[in-house]
Amino acid sequence: MCTDQDELVEFTTEWGASTAVGVPGSVEALLDARSTVIGLRSPAGGPLPQDGRSLIGTGSAAHWLRENARTGHGLTVSATVADREGREVPIEGASVLGAGPALVRSGRIMINAAANGVSAGASGTRAPRTVAGIRADGALLLVVLDGRRPGVSEGATLTEAAREVLALGAVEAMNLDGGGSSTMVVRDRVRNSPSDPGRTDEDRQREVSNAIVVVPEPLR
Repeated sequence: MCTDQDELVEFTTEWGASTAVGVPGSVEALLDARSTVIGLRSPAGGPLPQDGRSLIGTGSAAHWLRENARTGHGLTVSATVADREGREVPIEGASVLGAGPALVRSGRIMINAAANGVSAGASGTRAPRTVAGIRADGALLLVVLDGRRPGVSEGATLTEAAREVLALGAVEAMNLDGGGSSTMVVRDRVRNSPSDPGRTDEDRQREVSNAIVVVPEPLR
């Protein structure tokens, strides 16, 4: 947690009753329910205020907290999301999904596995994959590649997964997840062969905490 050189991260009790011990030099500002600073601690780590939250900073963000997070004063927090060109992306009413590594950029294979902590061995191993891509016409591609079932499906390396979505017309694509989590359900029916043990495809579904769900737009 908070291992980047210059990072500012907000933690709430939804993540747990306390924060883990941070890196040396990190600073944590404790905020009550009214966003009033009730204390600082360094390094970060410890119980969160009841009904409150905290901001943990490293590097330049830690320096900013030391200078601006004053006990007894309010602290306003806002966040924006920008694309690669620095343009702000509206996020109101949207969901943000962490994923990686990238597979395709501007119509070419571009796999940034190391930047996402994926080893060369994992990148080159055939496994089930779930991939999201965008075609030039804006169409969304959601692709599941089966694997780990000898005689049925062998899986794909990251490069092979990138080639598959390129063949489907993707100009941008990203790896989402893999292994037993890779499952595609269409109209309440499992359409692929998940890799977890089980007698049927429905039995082999893994219990996971999240999913990408596509639903019809409500009639107006």
